[in-house]
Amino acid sequence: MRPKPPKAGKTILLERIPFIWKRLSFTRKVTARNIFRYKQRLFMTVIGIATCTGLMITGFGLKSGILGAVDSQFTNIYRYDMQSTLKKDIDYKQAATTKDKVMEDDNVKSVLFTYTKNGTVDVDKSGREDAYVVVADHKQELNNYINFTMKGKVLNLDEDGVIITEKLSKLMNKKIGDTFAITLNDKIVKAKISGITEHYVQHYIYMSSDYYKKITGANLKFNGLYGDLKSTTESSENSTTKLLTVIKDVGSVSYKNNSHFDFNKTTKSINSVVLVLIVSAGVLAFVVIYNLTNININDRKRELSTIKLLGFYNNELALYIYRENIILTVIGSLTGIIVGILLNSFVINSSETKVMMFMRHIDPIYFLYSVLITISFSIIVNLAMYREFGNIDMIESLKNAE
Repeated sequence: MRPKPPKAGKTILLERIPFIWKRLSFTRKVTARNIFRYKQRLFMTVIGIATCTGLMITGFGLKSGILGAVDSQFTNIYRYDMQSTLKKDIDYKQAATTKDKVMEDDNVKSVLFTYTKNGTVDVDKSGREDAYVVVADHKQELNNYINFTMKGKVLNLDEDGVIITEKLSKLMNKKIGDTFAITLNDKIVKAKISGITEHYVQHYIYMSSDYYKKITGANLKFNGLYGDLKSTTESSENSTTKLLTVIKDVGSVSYKNNSHFDFNKTTKSINSVVLVLIVSAGVLAFVVIYNLTNININDRKRELSTIKLLGFYNNELALYIYRENIILTVIGSLTGIIVGILLNSFVINSSETKVMMFMRHIDPIYFLYSVLITISFSIIVNLAMYREFGNIDMIESLKNAE
């Protein structure tokens, strides 16, 4: 008829380290033993808090991955300021004449003529994918307009192959040294991969004019150009547009700043996704900590009444429970960093489109933000539960087992 007696306490790992154990106060020793005494509550709290922190890290990771990819594409990878298409394909002689006219604009620092054509390639799991083939007249100058790098290493075009973007290499399941087929101008040509460059938006295949002639047998003609400007203010760009569009061979003119702005508008909604994940994680943390704290107090009313009867004040009684909650919250938050990294990797891989790649990097400051926000929610719950300690009926609690 009497309630089941509690399990006998066991020696915990900390007790086997006398150097630390002997220096702990009595209440801290009790806290350490209580944490491992209620193992079910320990695992439930750690798992709940870890999930909460993991969700926050995932939200911040999505923001870093998507917005970071766009910023890196338009600030680090695209070095040109202006891109223009020509009204028709022109040869070397016409390109030289057009270049002289373009350079008459004082705002234009340098230009590079290119041939850009949409091609298609076969992807690994059946199907085809579009990719822009970019052929440069002076391959050594292309790095001034497009930054070819992979993991910090600078790449250069050579005469033995092409440089393709990272996402395209993953879709084709190809690596450096492999060959692949490109359908270009209704003709299938074979190209060798000499480099894979970091790239986040669209698919590109870069090659030199000599290699283009080698694989296609056609002489290079130009249909566009990259430009580097002295000033990229709106008024300067408008002035440049007016001057260039009156040149006979120049068609449309676009600017990197405008494209960057448009991409930022399309990815602006990611801030709402981050906010939803943080709010959801906060609600989860509140529910987990509140319910477990409430259950903890109700299950241990007899123990708390005994301690209160011995002369503990309400704030000392609260610290008796809060100390366990804070320790479990910190353990759960640190565990949540690992959960967040794994969850963010899964979400990033699942949410990527075929024509865009997201960054896998999470700014370390976001780990700190996630842990601090989770601990803040825990403190709020603890403060909300403080009144429960004053509502404990010591007489009723102590005679419950009689």
